[in-house]
Amino acid sequence: MEICHFPENKVISCSGPFNQPGVAEVAAWVRSLNPDPNLVLWLTDTFFTGHVVLTPGITADEIRASWVDHAEHDPTVEYPEYFGN
Repeated sequence: MEICHFPENKVISCSGPFNQPGVAEVAAWVRSLNPDPNLVLWLTDTFFTGHVVLTPGITADEIRASWVDHAEHDPTVEYPEYFGN
């Protein structure tokens, strides 16, 4: 499992399923290093099949419970401000 933080794109990406052991914990830790509430930071998988919006103070359990499946929710429609739509 590889977990990458891309500060410029404001995203944390994991190379496999987001629910692999340790991913939620690392994502929560990275968010804790960036506590600015104005920073929008997402956890996605490599194929961008889903995401979790990482809010300040989010826990690993909250991350695991908050996965948004892009087959059911199109982020480009729901968050046009992030995708230039």
